[in-house]
Amino acid sequence: MRRRILLSILAVVILIALLLGLPLMYTAWLWVEDLARGDMQHRLDRLAAEIVSQEGEQGVIVGALDAAPLRLAVPDGAKLTVIYPIPGDVEVQVDIGESTVENPLIESLSMGRSGALRLEASSDWMRSMQRQAVGAVALVVLASLGAGAAVASVTARRLADPLRDVADRAARLAEGDFRKDPRRHGIAELDRVSDVLDAVTVEISGQLQRERALVGDVSHQLRSRLTAVRLRLDELSGHPDPAVVDEATEALAQV
Repeated sequence: MRRRILLSILAVVILIALLLGLPLMYTAWLWVEDLARGDMQHRLDRLAAEIVSQEGEQGVIVGALDAAPLRLAVPDGAKLTVIYPIPGDVEVQVDIGESTVENPLIESLSMGRSGALRLEASSDWMRSMQRQAVGAVALVVLASLGAGAAVASVTARRLADPLRDVADRAARLAEGDFRKDPRRHGIAELDRVSDVLDAVTVEISGQLQRERALVGDVSHQLRSRLTAVRLRLDELSGHPDPAVVDEATEALAQV
């Protein structure tokens, strides 16, 4: 019984852990990516503000673009592509940072007539953070499973042992053991069953005592009357008539 209760509780705990843990892992994975993209978007906003500050009254950049302030906002190992307007309705593209980025995470920002920005950063650091976040969630899920297993073991023992005691007591009652059992287990339903078994034990014991007293009284009265009958038949055994003696002997044998 304890094994069945333990397996049932563990199955429920594992099911809940899977139903909650897997979505949490997926959410943590997306959350880290959102943080990374949000950081890149924030950098693009700062870069766009710097480019706009370099534009003249006509909304174009006269002369060369000052890339020094832009490099400060570009992460290590990243590539920034800047498209900005110059006089004559011409757009110029400038690449800042690395020439190529492997496994890039890309974010873009359109500035309308002021041009556009494209930031490419390696996604390796983001994947590493995502794995760490998923691992942390997995550890929490495993800890929850361990705690659930401990609670399941305690609960199974707390339920199985009292149930076994009540079943054993019912078996003893069926075998004729009518002794009361003062043990209680702190579980209202099982303690109620124990109280009922105590009441049944008292009732059956009282009935048996009354039946024994009745049987003893009947036996005593029956013995007294049978003894009287035997004495009379013994007297008839000495009758001079052989037929009477035979009948008396047969009757005595029946008695």
